[in-house]
Order: sequence, then C-alpha cells, then structure tokens
Amino acid sequence: MHDTIELASNEINYGGSLDAQTIFATAKSMRINIGAIHRIFDKNKHGQTLIDIKQKRNWLAHGEKSFIEVGGSTTFNQLKDTKIYIYDFLNAYIEAAEDYITNKHYKISE
Repeated sequence: MHDTIELASNEINYGGSLDAQTIFATAKSMRINIGAIHRIFDKNKHGQTLIDIKQKRNWLAHGEKSFIEVGGSTTFNQLKDTKIYIYDFLNAYIEAAEDYITNKHYKISE
C-alpha cells in the first residue's frame, strides 16, 4: 500500500484570482465538504467582496488602472470589513481542506 495523495479532480484550471464560485466549484470537483462554508457564506459580504478583489487585482495586474484609481477612495473601515469577510471565508475553506486531508478523503476507494 502506498501513502500517496491522488487528486480527485482534473478540473483545477484557473489563473489569476479566484472568486467564491471558482473556489466552490474546485472544492466540489475534489469532493471537499464545504457545508460549513455554505453555512457562514453571505453572497453580499463574502461573494461580492471576492469578486471586487478579483476585479481590482485584474485591473492592477493588466495595467488598466492605477493604485490610486483602484483604492484611493477606500476607507479604513471598508478595508477592515473586507479583511474580516475574506478571513472568515478562507478560514472555513481551510478547515474543510484540513478535514479532507486529515480524514484522507482524497483516497479513492478500491
């Protein structure tokens, strides 16, 4: 018996930044249980924040907008809220991924 990890998905095909839907689709294709994420997930908080970050990152990465154009009007409270939403979402995802690895859900039943 070999102690190797074989990914259950060939569908990991994204580039750049991720949004919630891409993260959910990837987790589903790998059979990572994301029930806990769905329980805390708020489309307007977590989902929209991830979309906004993805869009702003793309504008900056492709030179379409400057840093001042992207973040010049952002307040400290907006940054703080963004940090909290992203932390909560990613923390729940990391816990799901840790459970996936700890309980060896990546192993294919023989």
